[in-house]
Amino acid sequence: MSPALVAILVLSTFQIPGTLRYGEHTFTILEVPMLGLWDYGDGTPAPGKVKPPSFDFVSTANWKGYEATWLIKDSKLMLYEIMGKKDGKKVRNEDIFPGKSFPLLADWYTGRIHLRVGGYNQRQEAYEAVIVCHIEKGHVKKMTFEPILAIEPTWNGLSPSENEDEPEGANHRLQPSGGSGRS
Repeated sequence: MSPALVAILVLSTFQIPGTLRYGEHTFTILEVPMLGLWDYGDGTPAPGKVKPPSFDFVSTANWKGYEATWLIKDSKLMLYEIMGKKDGKKVRNEDIFPGKSFPLLADWYTGRIHLRVGGYNQRQEAYEAVIVCHIEKGHVKKMTFEPILAIEPTWNGLSPSENEDEPEGANHRLQPSGGSGRS
């Protein structure tokens, strides 16, 4: 009798994406800028990083435990609002970052953020009309427009070959959804 092969289908719940305000529009983003600051690994955090708060588990659609809203203003990426639950209590902004005022410059983030303006082209497996924000330590260095772009959903918008040090916990990449990311 030959050994049986068992195929395991792994289904993951789509994760609640962050949102980003730019101009008069609000976009959903696939990137997770907080992973540039928070170190989910065991032991001492890497230089320049801190341990994340211990947020309560609320939903399988939000394993990270928080929701963040970002803002691009004056060529800066700002954390506009962050909220979650700790010990059953709602916490936000200054509860999570004591002594900091909001919006907060995201100087821990270097990478790209993709603002999906158009829809998803299933035949080409790419988004139509994407504004790409190139960010270095929280400062928007340039913005480019791509008429069609296949976005590889990584925590910082960079391809795996461009990522020098993938942070611990970055394995919860968001899966792209159909439609534009704009509202």
